[in-house]
Amino acid sequence: MRIAHISDSHFDERGRLKDDILLHEAFLNQALEEGVDLILHTGDLFERRSTPAERLAVKAFFEAAAEVAQVVLVKGNHEAQLDVDLWHQLRDTGRRVHVITGAVGATPGSAHILNVKATPPIGILGLPWFDKAHLVAQLGAQVSQEKTRQLTIATAGKLLAGYVAEANRLRDEGIVPIMGAHVLVQGSEVSSGQTLIGTTVELAPGDLLDIPAAYIGLGHVHKTQTWEGGRMAYAGSPKRCNFGEPEAKGWRLIEILHATEGRVLGGGTMVSETITNEFRALPARPMIRELISAEAASSISGERLREQRADLIGAIVRVRYEGSEEILALIDKEVVEKAYLHAGAEEVKVEPILEDKKAVRVQEVREAGSVADKAVVFWNAKGLELHEPCEEELRSKIERLEEEARHEAQ
Repeated sequence: MRIAHISDSHFDERGRLKDDILLHEAFLNQALEEGVDLILHTGDLFERRSTPAERLAVKAFFEAAAEVAQVVLVKGNHEAQLDVDLWHQLRDTGRRVHVITGAVGATPGSAHILNVKATPPIGILGLPWFDKAHLVAQLGAQVSQEKTRQLTIATAGKLLAGYVAEANRLRDEGIVPIMGAHVLVQGSEVSSGQTLIGTTVELAPGDLLDIPAAYIGLGHVHKTQTWEGGRMAYAGSPKRCNFGEPEAKGWRLIEILHATEGRVLGGGTMVSETITNEFRALPARPMIRELISAEAASSISGERLREQRADLIGAIVRVRYEGSEEILALIDKEVVEKAYLHAGAEEVKVEPILEDKKAVRVQEVREAGSVADKAVVFWNAKGLELHEPCEEELRSKIERLEEEARHEAQ
């Protein structure tokens, strides 16, 4: 049994939608060449609320994917409720695209059974994104912060116990359980090398690995990583979603060799399996951050860059240089931009930084919408870049604190 696991596509018309389309075409070509039996997408198709062009691109991708293998899609946190019409369209793709928007497999008999060319059949368990805010919204105002925390933990525990029971039932019937989940796993590493903690609902790696699935495919974190010899993995993202993701991008190829010998695990029968899990790279466009001196910016040469910097070819580049107001006034941003374009960069953004203007501009903060938006503006004004996972974590924490404060106030 061969599975192509991809995640966090983030189709984005405001970014480079053509790149997104080409990357996903490259993925399907590779998956076809590998002869996969199942394509598992673990969520975040879009960057934000989708546009018509993005929905058309995603629909075309899944229609093409359904020609390669059966497809399972698990809803991520970036998918909006307004995209429900798209889910219905995808489900109609020759009944080969299976869209999971609820907790599939958390209750007895609820797993999706797929018959593919591989044997035995596959039982799909799906856990789409859920967070503390969704739970809090359903509770009364009198529920304390500590009680909310306890209920969140209890809810997650019940879900996981349901998946354990259903996976064991599938194995007793000779069906191989495969799980797809868009979740935050405790201790996951992001592209910056930091680990994510303290945001939304975190699931411990061991709790997920207690589910006797042959493979647990994860979405949400953009850096690919594995647990337990590859039995559980984040696929990562097929593209660089921001300048803080320098690592190779792609998808994971999982091969499961099925044997008949059995053993008991958690009260059910589990046949022995051998799994291989390999990363497959995609030609994601490079994103390069440049920090140069004002002196270097004033004397920049496109010819010299072209001779010395092959890494700039086809890249999206952000160039920053710092100096006093007087020095910056002498530097032509367009000259810097044209130099990098001459060296082969696809897209260039030039950002002069004032040395003596460290204070946050109050007007910008005032005009920002939500408290989370104000915090991000404040952070950026301090000259500190928030990579997407960090910004998402900051926003999630602020939203959670606001929700808890409202409950306390009521």
